[in-house]
Amino acid sequence: MATNVHTYKPNQMGMFEAVSLNNEALQHSNRGDYTTAETLHRRALEIKLALAGPDAIQTALTYNALGETLLQLGKFNEAEGYLKDALRIRRPERNLDTATSRENLAQCLEALGRLSEAKELREEDPEHVACGNYYCPKTQFGESRLEKAQGVLQQGLKSLAALGNGV
Repeated sequence: MATNVHTYKPNQMGMFEAVSLNNEALQHSNRGDYTTAETLHRRALEIKLALAGPDAIQTALTYNALGETLLQLGKFNEAEGYLKDALRIRRPERNLDTATSRENLAQCLEALGRLSEAKELREEDPEHVACGNYYCPKTQFGESRLEKAQGVLQQGLKSLAALGNGV
């Protein structure tokens, strides 16, 4: 009977370590311990930069996570750089990850007082939006329910307008 042993290349082990560090950092962030999370994300980023390079999608994930953590710590100028790097790598893909990086950067720009830049960034891809509001209606209701609610609202507004005109 043959036994198969899977061996990992050194860079695979390093990436596993980086992913583990990111996961641990996320746990610290969830508990509000952003200082420890920052340290762990920075260690993960060092590994990913060494193994995958500055333009890899794996690195973009850590750029974004570190940027989010720095936002929580009020380190807006530093967060902006990491979030820009994450978005630069993710931008060719039009998906939720890209929208998340775009929204994170927009929140950072708002914190820096650059409101028009934040607005332009949010309007960049209206088909792929990550709402910064935790209670965003789009995350709680499907598109069809929102469209139906919008139709009901429009009908109600028409009725109010008709009442206002004495009809």
